[in-house]
Amino acid sequence: MPGVKPKLKDPMVKGKVLRKVVSGGKVLSKVASQRFSRLTIVWLQQNGNPFDTAGFRARLIRNGQVVAVTQFDRYGVARFSTIDALTRVSYTLQAVDSNGVVFRTRTVPARVEVFGIIG
Repeated sequence: MPGVKPKLKDPMVKGKVLRKVVSGGKVLSKVASQRFSRLTIVWLQQNGNPFDTAGFRARLIRNGQVVAVTQFDRYGVARFSTIDALTRVSYTLQAVDSNGVVFRTRTVPARVEVFGIIG
């Protein structure tokens, strides 16, 4: 149950890929088991419960340029409506509060649908 706001932590701690789909080294554009059509970010506490992320934003950066920004809902989920899943390239992900303070920075690899920020 949400209610716990995330704390500002070391931005160098790693995130985890929650779902990655590849076949024979090739990226599959559409796979029967694919569930998400857009890149989705999930921000969870160490115990697996979502943070209350109301007022937080997720920012995707590629080659030093911000390519997409979206809001987290209050259940720790952010969906990038302009970024297809499976991703074709890697991105730098920043989770920022309403004042622009960066709480987490992670690298989202290519070929993912969902990426989890743990802690």
